[in-house]
Amino acid sequence: MLSFEPHFFDHLIIFVLGIVFPIRALANGADVLDKLKPDTKAKIAIYYGNSMVMWGFTALVILVWGLSGRSLTHLGLGYPPELSGQAFWIVVIFVVLYLMDFFAELRNTQNAKAQEAETIAFLPVNRQEYLHYIIMAFSAGITEEILFRSYFINYMVSITGTSATGIALAICLPAVVFGVVHLYQGWKAVVKIMAMAVFFGLIYLQLRNLWALIALHVVVDLVGGSIAWLQAAKKPTR
Repeated sequence: MLSFEPHFFDHLIIFVLGIVFPIRALANGADVLDKLKPDTKAKIAIYYGNSMVMWGFTALVILVWGLSGRSLTHLGLGYPPELSGQAFWIVVIFVVLYLMDFFAELRNTQNAKAQEAETIAFLPVNRQEYLHYIIMAFSAGITEEILFRSYFINYMVSITGTSATGIALAICLPAVVFGVVHLYQGWKAVVKIMAMAVFFGLIYLQLRNLWALIALHVVVDLVGGSIAWLQAAKKPTR
């Protein structure tokens, strides 16, 4: 099942997810970053605040999905997951590119101060923050894949169709939205997140299953947090 027959509640959910959330992120992104620096309590609050919002929205989607007579397997939550040949190579390409970026970030200690304004403001810089960040990483991996990969892409396919153009729109529009709603992490992160979302969308269309993507998503978030922590540890103390 690549699409479904959307009804009023589906349209309403996508309106909030695809329009309200990005507009709110664009309006408040810079303010959120300003308020976070360098308040650990504020970071932890936004970790749990974001998680609660996403879990609540995900619960709503699953409720609407179930009441509409749709199977959780068709939402990408079937088990066991299978990895097709094409999906495998897309995963490999993504992992290679991600590792290249990862090692580039590790080498880029000279620019740690410049990056701090955009990334460290949100990501953890000490053990206390990282422990709370782990919870958010797992929450994001589960909820965001359900919302932005499975639900949003399936909804888009039901609107755009299964032509090459329709599939491209079904992948790219959710990817753009997904990137923009992460504006509180900074524009550099937004661009990377959009690219990641395109790869994940391609993988999802091959697999029709979310478990591998959830695992990848959690790992990406945890690694990103680890890099920020390492960069903060390398900063000279004043």
